[in-house]
Amino acid sequence: MNFKRITIVAISAAVLLTLAVCPKAAENIGKNVQSILEQILSNQQSMRSDIDRLTKWMEVKDKEIAELKSLVTSQKAKIEEQSKAIEEQASESAPAATDFYSARMQYEVARALQHETIFNIRRGLQKPYFERCIIEFKKVVDNHPTAPEAPEAQLRIAKIYYQYLDEIDKARVEYNKLIEDYPDSRYVDEARRSLSKIGQ
Repeated sequence: MNFKRITIVAISAAVLLTLAVCPKAAENIGKNVQSILEQILSNQQSMRSDIDRLTKWMEVKDKEIAELKSLVTSQKAKIEEQSKAIEEQASESAPAATDFYSARMQYEVARALQHETIFNIRRGLQKPYFERCIIEFKKVVDNHPTAPEAPEAQLRIAKIYYQYLDEIDKARVEYNKLIEDYPDSRYVDEARRSLSKIGQ
């Protein structure tokens, strides 16, 4: 029998002897054990209650996320529908030869979408809408490069990248495109000032 086993046996014998000689000690030990068990049970109930609260909180958050997703989908569909309606109206109203009229209508579609995005869409949900704004403004620049609205459309593309999407490299490219393609535009100075802030 090694020392560790001897020690355990000795302690066990001492405890048993104490209990035999002093029943009061046995009673106290019983009370202590009961108190510990009651505390463990209380802790388990508290933990179960915390888990229930967390589960309900997660259910609420899941519901909120689902509602936000539904709202984004609904708003995107609404904007797509409005853009399509305006484009159809423009194509029906504008004579084939009036290219500048088409440019103006396309510019107004893009500008209205940008206004809607800035003021009516929650800040955290704006990114896809601003990306759609860029697509709409690019239609002006790409399809009507000589229209009076083209330089401002190009400026708005750069500003969306810079101010709202925080895509500095793309903003830099678009500001330089404005300066190169429309050197006589009144927006060139603004483009140069923005480039000086972000670095050319």
